[in-house]
Amino acid sequence: MTGDNDEKYIDGNGAILLGNHVACDRYDTSRRVAVFTHFHKDHLKGFDNSLGRCEAVIVSRPTRDILVAVKGKYLLEYSNLIALDFNQRFRFEDEHITLFPVQHILGAAQVLVETADGTKMLYTGEFLWPNTTAVKADIVVIDATYGNPSSIRTVSRESLERRFLNIVSTTLKRRPVHIFTERGKAQELMNLLYSNGIHVPILCGREDDTALAKIYENHGFPVGEYLFIEDNKAIEILKSGQPHLLIQHVGNPVISYEPYKYLRIKVSAWDTPEPFYEKSRDSFVIAMSSHADFCDLLLYLAYSDPRLVVTDNYRDGDAIALAEHTRRRLGKEAIAQPM
Repeated sequence: MTGDNDEKYIDGNGAILLGNHVACDRYDTSRRVAVFTHFHKDHLKGFDNSLGRCEAVIVSRPTRDILVAVKGKYLLEYSNLIALDFNQRFRFEDEHITLFPVQHILGAAQVLVETADGTKMLYTGEFLWPNTTAVKADIVVIDATYGNPSSIRTVSRESLERRFLNIVSTTLKRRPVHIFTERGKAQELMNLLYSNGIHVPILCGREDDTALAKIYENHGFPVGEYLFIEDNKAIEILKSGQPHLLIQHVGNPVISYEPYKYLRIKVSAWDTPEPFYEKSRDSFVIAMSSHADFCDLLLYLAYSDPRLVVTDNYRDGDAIALAEHTRRRLGKEAIAQPM
């Protein structure tokens, strides 16, 4: 390809444009293939339009399963909804599309498009580093959520997980724990707790969280015993006072028969200036982001080694700063789009 810098890789609606046929994480009228990297709402805009108008709508198998659980089984009636295994190469006319796994949320993917002339174009999606393998590509469109040099973690993810597990296990000896978090993060925490020997019933504040928990289990992430809070057994547990965890989404009305009995922990999916702090005697906040920070983004790019970097200036973050520092520190061509 020639004139890489003059190409449009991210349009004004946020669609990531790869090759001649693919749009990622948005519907684009000029593209016949849509790829959605994961099931967070801000990356599914235009999904229904894509199903109705694109020749192929591609997601990973776990993401397909989650979408069916959340949206409904009617999705299985669409022959153009294609669920790929990771590392499976899919051909559409003269281009090949491959999804590679990232650590962000179950099913999250990087998207590689190989064009007819052999150019490799990659969209990273959102990812956590170093738990994600960098993919070699000629052109990389990269998430810039934490693209500012000030966005550098001072506490490791592993350290925060250890503190979280210690608080939960210690507290459960005396009283139950009430966790507030986001969809997907809830199931991730359920797996973390179970994998570290914390085996108490988990009561879910939303019924769809139990459906997602089942999908996590089906894809190799055990979560232990979980119940919808309105189930009879869950109500018995609440009344009996036996050790348990109550998980609900941030922003939903607080569900608790006797909230003063619980230790409350808010687990944020976003970094905060103070990653761990005690809000009050009975309340903690832990920032357990699943995004790469500034240094991680540069490390990913160093391993991927593209000739051109395009930083995502449509979604939240600092794409302009990331592009500038990619040029300065890595010596690579880098542009922010859209401008």
